Amino acid sequence: MENTKPISSTSTGDPPVASAVTGVKIFNRLADVWGLDAADRHCLLGFETPDPELGLSSEAQFRLSHLLNIFQILQTLLPDREAADSWIKLPNNAPIFGGRSALELMRSGRMEDLESLHAYLDGVM
Repeated sequence: MENTKPISSTSTGDPPVASAVTGVKIFNRLADVWGLDAADRHCLLGFETPDPELGLSSEAQFRLSHLLNIFQILQTLLPDREAADSWIKLPNNAPIFGGRSALELMRSGRMEDLESLHAYLDGVM
């Protein structure tokens, strides 16, 4: 008999609720570091109040993945933690931003903007 995981488990084998709780905790820590208010958290993650009991949608998981990668890249590019953490709020003249900050770009709530920012930072590395 073939050994298969239930559809509801994650790639780590954790139940979806455990993974969602972890994801929400990580997101909240990142949002605290970046000084995001409730409205910004809603825009970036794509919903107002994450309920770990319901699990995270695949879109929320993709958003979280992009946000964590953005955070990690900034920590690598800007070893001064304060500079890395405040970068998303500073105006930027790179074409992707058009004088806006990364946070302003991400506030659109569009997945494409998270993807574009992630790709831009990947290219800078």
